[in-house]
Amino acid sequence: MYKIKKAMMCAILKKRKKNQPFDYEKAESYTFTEAGDGTLNNSYYFSAHSKDESLYVRLGLRDNDTAEVWAFYLKGGKTYT
Repeated sequence: MYKIKKAMMCAILKKRKKNQPFDYEKAESYTFTEAGDGTLNNSYYFSAHSKDESLYVRLGLRDNDTAEVWAFYLKGGKTYT
């Protein structure tokens, strides 16, 4: 069953890629249309990691001209927000 499912998914993706190739400029500048009620959120994520440290940052841009920044730092099993 897995082989059949994989073959079907690969065929679908190949066809979609042929009909709609990846456009870097469009991907970098794409934004959602406004919802008008403040619930829409374009999110951008950044993370950096070393052997025992991690940093995670999220920027959420809402359609009502507000932004939400979320970040935490993890070191030695302890989380700092």
